[in-house]
Order: sequence, then C-alpha cells, then structure tokens
Amino acid sequence: MNYIYPNYGLWYNRFALHGLGLFIYVYNYQILNYNAHWRALNKLALFFMFFYTSRTIYHYKKDVLRANLFDEYVQLRSDEIIKEKEPLLKSESNIHLFNNSIRGKEMGLVRIRSKRNPFKMP
Repeated sequence: MNYIYPNYGLWYNRFALHGLGLFIYVYNYQILNYNAHWRALNKLALFFMFFYTSRTIYHYKKDVLRANLFDEYVQLRSDEIIKEKEPLLKSESNIHLFNNSIRGKEMGLVRIRSKRNPFKMP
C-alpha cells in the first residue's frame, strides 16, 4: 500500500524562495520605502509577500494534516480488521496448521512431542 507523505522538497524550495524575496525586500527597503516613485511597488511587494507566504503555510499545513489523517485512518482500519478476524486466528484449525508447519517448529513456538504421550495416565 502506498502511504501519503508531504512533499518536503517542494515546501523547502518554496520557503527558500520566500526567504530570498524577503531578504531582497529588506536589503532594498530604503530605496523602495523612501522613494516616492516606488511607493506602488512597495505596497504590491508587501501584499504579494504576505499573500504567497500565508498561502504556502496554509497548503503545507493542509498537506501535513492530510498525511497524518491518512496514517491515523490506516492504523484504525488495521485495528478493526485484526479485531474482526481475531476469531479466525484463534480457531483450532489455524493452531493445528501452525503446529504442523515447519515455520512453527523453527521458531521454537511448537513443542515437539515425543513418541510417549506425557498426558496419558499410567
């Protein structure tokens, strides 16, 4: 079964680009803020940085939440299936099959009886 994982490479790249844009804005803050001709660009840059940063954070949290919810669903569903199939696991036919299997003897879970029956009363 395929599991859902957040695409960390994508989010790392996006946050790095946002950090680079913020660095460029802070580096050129005096030119953008104090020049009357660049006021519109200043306001637009602030708006776009805020908008895309908040959008990236929202989608990252959504991606992580989706992965966590899927993981929780898989865990709950596997617990339900195990609980549902538990009587089949404990049935006599399965225990008998496991006792006679080579794997059960290799694991040491099966005690091999000798020719003499130890439960027989003399």
